[in-house]
Amino acid sequence: MRTFFPEVSMPAPHSPMRLGLTLVALLTLLALPLTPLSLRGTPARAGEGEICRLAVTVTTGHDGIRDDSSEFIQLAGQQLLFEDHDGDGATDAEPLLPFHRGGTGDERYASYTWNVVARPCVPQERAVDGFTFIHDNQADDWRADNWNLAGLRIEERDTRAVLYDHSVPDPDGNGGMHRFLKNAQQTWNTLDGDVDDDGIPDRVERSGIPHADGVDRWLPANGADPCRKTVAVEVDWLRDAAFSHEPDAAAVAEARAMFAGAPVPSVPVCPYTTARAPSGVQLLVHVDEGIPTGTRTEPLNIRGADGTTPFDRYRADHFAPERSGVFHYNLWGDRQNKGFSGGVCCVGPRHEDFIVSLGSETRRVRLQSSSFVHELGHALGLHHGGTDRVNYKPHYLSVMNYRYTDVGIPDFGEWRARAEQFGPATTPWKLSQALDEVSRLDYSKLRLPALVRDALSEGDGAGSPTDDMVSWWDNKGVLRVGDASGPLDWNVNRAIDSDRVGVDVNGEEHLCVVGRDSRPDVTDSRRLLETPVATDDVRHGEAIYAGLDAECDSRAVATDTASVPHGTDFGALGHYADGLAGADDWSAVKIHISGTDGGPGPAVPGEEISEPSPAEAEAARAELLDAMVAAVGPAPAAPRWGYAYMNRATEAEAPIGATSVLDNAFQWSTAADAGRAGAVTHLATGEYEVRLPGIGGTGGVAHATPYRTDNSGRSCAVRGYRPDGADELIRVGCVNRTGAPADWWFTVFYAAPATGAEPYATLRYDAPGGGASVPAVANDGTYNSEGRVNRVVRDGVGRYRAVLTGTSFAANDGHLQINQFGTGAPARCSPYARTAVGDTLEVSIVCFAVSASATAQPVDAPWILSYAARAGLHGAGAVPAAYAQVTGDPSNPVVDGPHSWASTGQTPALVRLGIGNYRLTWDTVGKYGGSVQLAATGAEGATCHLGNIGDYAAPPRVSVDVWCYGPTGLRADAPFAAAYVRRP
Repeated sequence: MRTFFPEVSMPAPHSPMRLGLTLVALLTLLALPLTPLSLRGTPARAGEGEICRLAVTVTTGHDGIRDDSSEFIQLAGQQLLFEDHDGDGATDAEPLLPFHRGGTGDERYASYTWNVVARPCVPQERAVDGFTFIHDNQADDWRADNWNLAGLRIEERDTRAVLYDHSVPDPDGNGGMHRFLKNAQQTWNTLDGDVDDDGIPDRVERSGIPHADGVDRWLPANGADPCRKTVAVEVDWLRDAAFSHEPDAAAVAEARAMFAGAPVPSVPVCPYTTARAPSGVQLLVHVDEGIPTGTRTEPLNIRGADGTTPFDRYRADHFAPERSGVFHYNLWGDRQNKGFSGGVCCVGPRHEDFIVSLGSETRRVRLQSSSFVHELGHALGLHHGGTDRVNYKPHYLSVMNYRYTDVGIPDFGEWRARAEQFGPATTPWKLSQALDEVSRLDYSKLRLPALVRDALSEGDGAGSPTDDMVSWWDNKGVLRVGDASGPLDWNVNRAIDSDRVGVDVNGEEHLCVVGRDSRPDVTDSRRLLETPVATDDVRHGEAIYAGLDAECDSRAVATDTASVPHGTDFGALGHYADGLAGADDWSAVKIHISGTDGGPGPAVPGEEISEPSPAEAEAARAELLDAMVAAVGPAPAAPRWGYAYMNRATEAEAPIGATSVLDNAFQWSTAADAGRAGAVTHLATGEYEVRLPGIGGTGGVAHATPYRTDNSGRSCAVRGYRPDGADELIRVGCVNRTGAPADWWFTVFYAAPATGAEPYATLRYDAPGGGASVPAVANDGTYNSEGRVNRVVRDGVGRYRAVLTGTSFAANDGHLQINQFGTGAPARCSPYARTAVGDTLEVSIVCFAVSASATAQPVDAPWILSYAARAGLHGAGAVPAAYAQVTGDPSNPVVDGPHSWASTGQTPALVRLGIGNYRLTWDTVGKYGGSVQLAATGAEGATCHLGNIGDYAAPPRVSVDVWCYGPTGLRADAPFAAAYVRRP
């Protein structure tokens, strides 16, 4: 290995000088003037900008200084003179001697202060050249003195300015700042030290790395600071004509900013400047070269017959050997193994290098930056649990945690505030951008209290002083998020329990079985899971996890693959009885590269840590984004709902611009004691604003159904709704069968999510023009009683799938209500199919233009949806209500029992009265003054009107007359669904 810093040659052991080193010989050795004047005179006082009198405090380590050893100190090439050279406590008479010998007694871990003077005084700026220490011992080799320097403080006695102050523990003789030997390493300069203890000698940071052809000055040229911890990384990447793996400059900038903001103090006293360096860590990234290659996509970390990997060969050819032990080497390429892992650490001869392999497509900046600092974190000694290997710990807020690797640490308060500004068209891009903007790239900065999985305190939550976001799995394997600084509903029962609860919070760590066939004769590995789930194990997608007891009880069948042996106890492996440990990465991280001595770096030697693929990282990010959207959705509260019959439709009944009171007999709300009746303002032909008193507030949804019939189809859309003081205002627009505005009567309904209403979901699809899919709908009109997201997939013009996520929705036994929403061109939107897919319910929806066309024309349109099961359309299970789905041959229809319900348990009677005319009758659920919402449920573009609500003649009997119309607006048979609500 090249010697960076030459040592002073000392005389042979048996030369006359070794047998008795005289003062004149010493002076000759040190090239000092022989005039007595240089050693005589009173100690000089420092003038402006001079160094004259110093106090040098030396602390020994595991080996002390013997009394027969001589120690010399030089500054700016000038020998310093000792005022008490023999350590007897008395000031020496002139002339002062240039060495110290005696009074040290070979004591370990002892400190000595030596007062020295410079004659002549030395300019202060020469202090940056460092202080040179020379050790000499005259004893025979077998008795020779070796000693360890563990601490050094140099202070000006005239100004009390500290010129150097540094120490390195030496508990066993292998530490310390320097080890002086009799026949080697006799000379040491403070520049050879490492003031900031980052493994890079100060001389290298200030002057560069010497090598056979000169000096590599990249570090000093890029601002390396010997008084601030530095991590240096050289980055190369593979490229060919098709693709370049060069990291985005913005990703490198994010990584630099993360390290700069680290809570790592700089050196309090810097010997090279009077100003203290800023806190944080210098991440100096040399984005060096793109390596042209004809094998760009080959796995970089697969060993060949010669025992080397492509990474090894690229490193040998493109990483200067003198940089080893100073720089980490990082190579970017397509893949690192035969799979699609996004990276690996810790490779290379010193186990301090790493690969980033994100495939052959341009990746998001955050994925690039997070992958880079994640692998670098491993090179600095961090694991996926910080100081342990337990992954997915909720309170481990670090990019080393797979839950945050592709995101960073979100600020939950910032996210909540941002969610209020999403507005319509919550596109994937908008949500993803918001997630990046509220998240910081970081290692953890605080060790939070341990979490005991089977005894979690919901009141204490994660115990963080900041409102960062924590994430965890519930006992169904659903990801949840919350505010790290407040109480957390760990078991997701919509309450903060006083008793401790058991939740599988890091269950994603405990993979037992995957639905992938590992048999060598099977080529298609994309298989569905076939292994039955045993005991409390949890199925999540096409995999089985260990569940709350953290034991793998499910035994993989032949067509699936066991990821760990059957019966594996993750709790025992991770010592869960002691709780999931928090971790403070910035306190634990080892910012100390192996150094020029060739020793191992901070990573575990021989351990290579491989990461998930970019696709898996993106899926994890999407899962987190879903949980974050769900967490800021509308919260259930006390029941808040109401309805009215808008019976003032014409200009004669309600002049345009005037407000008219609605019939109090056919309206009701949870604020019925407000003392005011509902009212309507006729805004224009076919346009109305209905006021429901006392139930105003954010969130909720509204629906409207045309009432009465004249043998010509009418359609009514919900234009919008909003609170106005204590009231809720609902805009409704009605058109005739050609799409022209038309005054018409309708029933109107509004409900906000209520506590205890489940399964219950609403979805306000408000993408402009209805022209986009929305993977996680985020607005105050979208609610999911399981605390999950609702999605919209646009399958084509006018064709959509509403995806309600949650096992209770997958039961597929509720009522669906859909209306066109917004102010766009008139459209009729209907649900025409519903399918349970895994833990979701997919509702197929079609929208057709309302026009004079003789055939139905699909058209994109926003819409609004409600889903309620085993409860009324409001979701309030304690209030009598009913719904029914009419299906089968429309000319001979039947009630679909699995999709029908009544609070009294009755299935309604159904009669077809004529073409497109039906009557549903419940004998036991009605009460005078109820209301009905209808939805045509076919795919042909039909619409259905409410003809009459017969709950007045013989309550509790209620009959509902329905009139349906085809796409042309003429009467036609059609399937439909009806929801009846009433006052309690």
